[in-house]
Amino acid sequence: TLTVDTNQFLELEYSIMASSSAVEGQTYCFRVTQNGTPLDTYDNYPKVTISSDVTVGSFGSQITTVDIPTIDTYAGGGFSIVENSNSRNVTSLTVYENGTIDADAGISNLRLHYDLDTTAPYNCASVSYSATDLRFGATSTSGFSDTGEKAIFNDSVSISTTSAMCVYVVYDIASAAQNGEVIDIGIYSPSADVV
Repeated sequence: TLTVDTNQFLELEYSIMASSSAVEGQTYCFRVTQNGTPLDTYDNYPKVTISSDVTVGSFGSQITTVDIPTIDTYAGGGFSIVENSNSRNVTSLTVYENGTIDADAGISNLRLHYDLDTTAPYNCASVSYSATDLRFGATSTSGFSDTGEKAIFNDSVSISTTSAMCVYVVYDIASAAQNGEVIDIGIYSPSADVV
């Protein structure tokens, strides 16, 4: 038992690991209790904001129209993969098609190109798509799978706090695509879809 009088102070150190239910960007505050009863007067208290090791985002806009059929269609915009703490290799990317098109029949030769943004603030603003950009993984010749309309790409690209990965989606529009169909490509679960 430790007793701290009114004119005394106590310094505590915390070693905390976030659980899988901790929310990205949320701030958590900590306080001391006396046998389970919260102390009601604090001048200062410890707090921490949860931030992930890697942030996955999008930039730019997807194109609004494309002719049927068309080859080498750059979807527009892209995905940023930003390392926040150290360095790592990105080894797998899963992208989904969530529009009205039958992506398995209407999209073929799906591929991912990428740049590395090495200019602060490392958010893909200083790079842009070029047909000569490096490829991530092999071309998915059949486009998206019937199951969940997803495509998985495997490769290995090193990212760091000074080198963000900027991913561009490129595909062919097949003759089976129909006028008025919508293509909406995304990464929907970054913790599972970006490995």
